[in-house]
Amino acid sequence: MGAMNGEVRCECGYVHDLDEMPCPTVWRAFRDVDYGDLLVAERARDQLEKLKPGSPEYDRLLWADEQADRILTHIFECPRCGRLVWNRGEEYPDRVFAFEREVAAPSPPPDRSCE
Repeated sequence: MGAMNGEVRCECGYVHDLDEMPCPTVWRAFRDVDYGDLLVAERARDQLEKLKPGSPEYDRLLWADEQADRILTHIFECPRCGRLVWNRGEEYPDRVFAFEREVAAPSPPPDRSCE
């Protein structure tokens, strides 16, 4: 995951710790149509980690970080209130989703076999 700057603050006041990576409250997501491009970028990132900065091969693979960051979005799950903050990058405002209500499993019908 590329470096994330600033802070992500939930409406309840919880601040997600962007310095803690991997961050336990962050989910990474991507569109299904971008999966192939993400795989290519991630494979190149793996190669990039093994090279020395400044080498011709390293400079050739720098596109991988940019490509993966363009494809991936981040979803923050608030451990306090359960809201989801969808961070789609600096070009877009965050989208906040709150649960309208918890959906409970339906109760089984009463056992009337003894009646």
